[in-house]
Amino acid sequence: MWVSCIFAEGLQTSLHVDASFNITSGQAGIGGLARDSNGRWLWGFFGAVEVVDALQVELLAILHGLWIAWSRRTQSVLCVSDSAVAVELVTHDIQSTHRLAAILYLIEELVHRPWTIQFEHSFRERNKCADLLAKQGQMRGLEVEERISPPPEVESQVLADIAGGPIVRL
Repeated sequence: MWVSCIFAEGLQTSLHVDASFNITSGQAGIGGLARDSNGRWLWGFFGAVEVVDALQVELLAILHGLWIAWSRRTQSVLCVSDSAVAVELVTHDIQSTHRLAAILYLIEELVHRPWTIQFEHSFRERNKCADLLAKQGQMRGLEVEERISPPPEVESQVLADIAGGPIVRL
């Protein structure tokens, strides 16, 4: 199957987020980038976080990405994640007994602010830039860094996504 990167339409900003978690070392990173409707880089972020499992770090990537988008006064966001479980959790009612309810409530609070947010699941192959940023974040200290331009290791993938070449999904 052939796939390509998802971009928002019109004035909507696409926010691609991802997480990286090494179960052996316990190291975790988050990363993401905002793009315009043509796929051009608007801003990005990456950093390390302390977590206990992969789902928690995926939700933290969504939370950090939305928080930065809100702080940058973004009006309409298409939030793209390759974690189907995370997308499912943030688009449905929160069970107060869920072990990650605290993070889910923080995301919900952001979602209910005066802006428009849509969530979409994407195949991992369609989210390569966010994946690269999350892997970079995993190697950093416990801080999240915002970027106004892509790191050199990500720039070629940003351009490849804009070119629109299809990617094989096995």
